[in-house]
Amino acid sequence: MLMFLLGVALAAEPTPVVAMGDAWVAPDALPGGWVAVLADCLEERAKGRYSVVDRASSGQGPELARSRLGPVLDLAPGLVLVGVSAPTAVDKDAAKAFEDALGALGRDITAHGSATLLVGVVEPAGGKYNEVVDRVAAKIPGVVHVDLAKDWPPEGTPRDALSTQTWLTDQGHARVGAAACDAVLAYKKP
Repeated sequence: MLMFLLGVALAAEPTPVVAMGDAWVAPDALPGGWVAVLADCLEERAKGRYSVVDRASSGQGPELARSRLGPVLDLAPGLVLVGVSAPTAVDKDAAKAFEDALGALGRDITAHGSATLLVGVVEPAGGKYNEVVDRVAAKIPGVVHVDLAKDWPPEGTPRDALSTQTWLTDQGHARVGAAACDAVLAYKKP
C-alpha cells in the first residue's frame, strides 16, 4: 500500500508592528496619519508578514510615551516605531533630558524583546534633536534611528508642502509612512 503524506505548511503569524508616540504622529485632524500609510505599504510590499497597530495619542515627549508603554508591550510587538516630539528649546539641559528619556524608553522596549525604530523628528533647519536620537540609537542594540531629516527638504516651499509648524500635511504623512515602511523591511535583528 502506497501512502502519500501531505504536509500543510502553517502560515507564520504576522509580526506585530506597533506605532506609538505623541501628537505629531497622528493628529486628530488626520486619523491614522503616517501609520495608515505604513500599514498599506507593508501589506503591499510584504503581504501578510506584518500587522500594524496604531497606539499614537496626543501628548508631549518620550516621558509620556514611556508612561503609556505597558499596553503597547502587552501586544507582544516584534517592532515598535516611536515618534515623539522634541522640546522646542534647543538648550543643553533640554537636549540632555530628551536624550535620557528617549534612551529609557528605548531600553524599556528592547528589554521586552522588541526592536525599536525611533522615527526622527522633523525639526527646523539647524535643529539638534536628530543628533540626540542618533546617539540614543547608537548606544542601545536593537534600536534604529529612522532619520527623516536626511531627505526632508530644507526650509521653503518644498518643506511647507510637507509640514506646518505643528503637524505633518497629508504629503508629509505619506513621506514619513514610506520611510518607516522602508526601515521596517530593512530591519535586521542585531
